[in-house]
Amino acid sequence: MTRTLLFALLLGALGCPASLGNPDDDDNPDDDDATDDDDATDDDDATDDDDDTDDDDATDDDDATDDCGPAQEAIAAEIYASRQYCSAILRLDHETTAPLAWQLLCAEPGPGPDGEAARELSQALNGTSATSPLISGPNPEDQWVFYDSPGDFGGIGAVSATTGLATFGGAIVWDGEGEIGNPAFWRELDELGTGCPPMDVDLPQRGFDGLDGSLLSIADTNVATNVLEQTALPGAFMSGGYMFNAVVLRYPRSVGGFLPETAEWIVLLDGGPLE
Repeated sequence: MTRTLLFALLLGALGCPASLGNPDDDDNPDDDDATDDDDATDDDDATDDDDDTDDDDATDDDDATDDCGPAQEAIAAEIYASRQYCSAILRLDHETTAPLAWQLLCAEPGPGPDGEAARELSQALNGTSATSPLISGPNPEDQWVFYDSPGDFGGIGAVSATTGLATFGGAIVWDGEGEIGNPAFWRELDELGTGCPPMDVDLPQRGFDGLDGSLLSIADTNVATNVLEQTALPGAFMSGGYMFNAVVLRYPRSVGGFLPETAEWIVLLDGGPLE
């Protein structure tokens, strides 16, 4: 009898199982009772996506025009504080069309200036000369525009046919940078409002090029008036009256080489109460 047989008989006598096999195979609860997968509710209870309301509650865009309404109300209160007509002047960067500054000038209704009176006013406040060519036409309904073609010095000036006020005057200097002389002061941009919804208004518009005194294309005038529409000015005028017309000027500041980085678009907008 071999030692192995004797060892097996001894174990049997002691009541021990004859086999010492690996209990992991027969009684390993890891495989038979593996509830890790059955009870894996990580995916079932993953409500992060279901309850993801970041996009649903994203109201940043809805509130983007919050500053438009108050700006319109403030400007309208100034325009319609009395029976008057007003000219709004808006300066835009030539390359980016970003607003740079603005002003609002108002006057009581009265007979518009004739050509001689407009010229004298432009000469006094806008810096144009007594012989500056009138490039807007003799009896404009929008702006009297005078243009001094620069040799070494020149300029462009405008007088509103509606308000009778000198609305813009800027020097154009040979190989340099002319300065805006009128208006002499400008308002802060935070009073202008941004992101205002466009208004469906057929606004008469035209423009003049300070490079040579020629008419601007409608595409060029649209570049500037499209930015105007995003400000509080149209809504302010329309809240108690109407926008009459807009004139766009390309103001180059320099001659002898156009410098777009210093040039500007000037938008002149007239409006007020309807008669």
